[in-house]
Amino acid sequence: AIAGADWRAALAEGLSAAEAAAARGAWVAGAEIAARIRLALEIAEPGRLAAAIGTGVLATESVATALGLVAAARGDPWQAALMAANIGGDTDTIGAIAGSVAAASGGALPPRAVETVTRVNGLRPGPLVEGLLAMRGTACA
Repeated sequence: AIAGADWRAALAEGLSAAEAAAARGAWVAGAEIAARIRLALEIAEPGRLAAAIGTGVLATESVATALGLVAAARGDPWQAALMAANIGGDTDTIGAIAGSVAAASGGALPPRAVETVTRVNGLRPGPLVEGLLAMRGTACA
């Protein structure tokens, strides 16, 4: 996604990475994350994701649901974040993943929403953004 792929390609890459990791073995007994991601991408509806995949702290729930929300939001990071905030459970993790994947895929957050969130929470994202861009080696357009 960071290299300019759209949200669909980012989701496909996430699924591919989970499938590759599954070939290395399972850390715990339980559902495979790749299978959960695949199901989440098919469901792509917040209420059904919460019921079928879950919204807990396990990666098989939080990561899969986050990617399902990106699909539900059709790559819109603000909509993905709003869905995550309202889905229940581990909303901060799910929102961070969903919003980041969607935003890295070219989606933009509404400037007014960014201003409100940064003001209300006393955030100063500028230095962090500049540092991340420097690490990436690319200037913001």
